[in-house]
Amino acid sequence: MHAAAAEHVPVVHLPENGQLALNPPLSAARAGACSTRSVHPWTVHHLNRVISEVAEPGSAIRVENPFATLTKGDVCAAAHDAGMPQRVLEPTLSCGAPPDRRPAGPALAHCGLCYPCLVRRSGLVPAFGEDRTPYAADPWDPDLPVSRTGNWQALRRWLDTEWSMLDLVADAPLPPDTQPASLMEVVERGRGELRALIAWAGKRAPRKAS
Repeated sequence: MHAAAAEHVPVVHLPENGQLALNPPLSAARAGACSTRSVHPWTVHHLNRVISEVAEPGSAIRVENPFATLTKGDVCAAAHDAGMPQRVLEPTLSCGAPPDRRPAGPALAHCGLCYPCLVRRSGLVPAFGEDRTPYAADPWDPDLPVSRTGNWQALRRWLDTEWSMLDLVADAPLPPDTQPASLMEVVERGRGELRALIAWAGKRAPRKAS
């Protein structure tokens, strides 16, 4: 915000797709602080309120999320259509548990098991037909310990459960000018991308070693 104010930039963009900005909890155990809300519409709304209160008249900066109505797949498809090659997108960082946060294991940028990695995969695969990002592990690997597949199993259960408008509004408050129906559409399209990822993974998963 200091840099934007110094350069007299009126709008600052927080480019997070709406699917992860809303970040619906995969289970009741992940509600509240257990699921990040750093770019949730409610957070952005209050951030703008704080800025307007402390800024000098006529100099307030507004924070916006230009991808608020897009899923990860939408963002990847837009990048693809704009001419951004797969080799440029794949080195980007999405992981919620990069190497400096992992106690052990391969020093690859992406763990492959956290929820952001799963959403990343669900966006890159439909955009390019594959995802060649080097992940430390695949959650569908039958030889992976069950203790490391928690996000994958929680995701599968969540996708098998109906998610309604009540779930949306009960999860976290929404700004007064929000159109909940548009947010529901983002979540449902994101769930469709994640279901497609599970189907894609099912065709690739090897049999468990005997």
